[in-house]
Amino acid sequence: AQAVWLKQPPALPRLSGSDFPSAGVMEPSPAGQEPTSRLGGETPCLAPQHMLFFVHGMGGTEVDWDLWVEVAGEILSGWRLRPVTTLAEGARFMKNGVDALADQAAVEIVAAVREEQAQAGGSARRLMLHFIGHSMGGLIARGALPQVFRELGDDTCELGHYISLSTPHLGVQASWTSGHFWKNFSALTGIFSQQCVQLAVSDRGEDGRPPYLIALSESEGEFLEVLSRFRTRTCVSLVRGDPLISMCSGLMSPDLAFEPPKWESGCGWRFEFRSGFDASSSFERALNERGADFSGSSSRHSVQGKASAPSPESELADDEDSSPQTSSTSAPESSSTTPESEQRRQSRCARRGAWSQSADGSCRFPGSMLSALNSLPWRRIAVSMTHTPTAKNAHVFLIGKGTEQHM
Repeated sequence: AQAVWLKQPPALPRLSGSDFPSAGVMEPSPAGQEPTSRLGGETPCLAPQHMLFFVHGMGGTEVDWDLWVEVAGEILSGWRLRPVTTLAEGARFMKNGVDALADQAAVEIVAAVREEQAQAGGSARRLMLHFIGHSMGGLIARGALPQVFRELGDDTCELGHYISLSTPHLGVQASWTSGHFWKNFSALTGIFSQQCVQLAVSDRGEDGRPPYLIALSESEGEFLEVLSRFRTRTCVSLVRGDPLISMCSGLMSPDLAFEPPKWESGCGWRFEFRSGFDASSSFERALNERGADFSGSSSRHSVQGKASAPSPESELADDEDSSPQTSSTSAPESSSTTPESEQRRQSRCARRGAWSQSADGSCRFPGSMLSALNSLPWRRIAVSMTHTPTAKNAHVFLIGKGTEQHM
């Protein structure tokens, strides 16, 4: 069947505790008492209080998350939804560096957690923190977490889900022979601000410290250690059309490639690729129920038919009390990549000081970053969108910022 573009926002699957026996079934409780969960027939225990933080990117504000907050509020009953509100001024183009913004975000997150703890009084109910970051916001969230746990203590909170939307995990540099080479000039803006220099992995840390994005990804560093505590990590990116962030950087998958698109008229979107999802996850089940064929490793994977499609938001309600992912994964396989060749390529580019580039030249990065980040398991989703004649700002498509995409 020919893939059909979805013309309207998706109707998200409705979730309940009974859908996820491994996640704990919510038990009814008398008024004024804490809700409990039951795990596999064990004695009921207090269910965690979930806090979901939304972190916007460059040039954004907390208002960017209005649609996500609205939809998530319908799905995630009882969760505290907290768009970060203090970053707008510093996150303006060529203003504060990513590291400074991460420190600022950490202060707000710590304050929000302490406020939640104060409201809970002496409750034994634990907190579980989740993060969704758009663009630079995904890096800000990763950078903020060590400071959050230093101030709150490692035993105060657990980490649930981390989701990045069009986040440049591998930086913004590109091959000089590609059409994206103009982003390399970000490295020359250090006289004005460290923001773009850090995104280009070209900053020089004090006292011999590595560039900030490399520090975020060091295999023995505190940033990657805290990132590893999340039960799941999901990265979502546009296949093409994003003028700022390449799919290869957003998905940390430099060898993932798709066939050139055929001309599509009108407006719509579809899933092209996904990997790393357990067969029992709500996302996987919802796609299967709608007849979507994501099997195999062909270069084109699309939601089939006109049925409404699920969203990564539905994954937030999945596996709330399940064990964290522990197995390592490499970048998703493309039609031209085998596990052996991928392993050899990552080994070569991981040599100290070695840089590599994606198959299409849209991303150039230190190989050590790719190897360290892919030492953790990731869920990956690639999305295509079309807008005739062109989208005003495809970079904000994944957050549903209608005023800048005219969808």
